[in-house]
Amino acid sequence: MERKDFSEQRRIQIVLNMADLKEMFLQWTEENNKNANQEEVYMTADEVVLKYHVSKTTLWRNVRNGLWPSPIKIGRKTLYRKSEIDAVLNPAKQRNLK
Repeated sequence: MERKDFSEQRRIQIVLNMADLKEMFLQWTEENNKNANQEEVYMTADEVVLKYHVSKTTLWRNVRNGLWPSPIKIGRKTLYRKSEIDAVLNPAKQRNLK
């Protein structure tokens, strides 16, 4: 499929054949399936403390100082996204995944 820059023109017409349309659809579904398979894992403060071997005081201090991501509140629960904490603790690993 050939792509052209149409940024300077006001009216454009895009013509796709069935093979191009099918290819675009398959790429779109593949991207959506990847995102759907990567469900977010949420952890309580107690779970974070156990998994990452830090004290609650260290956890809260790092959040307050902006070193770790802020938790989210769901009702009365305070939850941390595992992926965000992993990204802070293992930045090289996260760069290799992208």
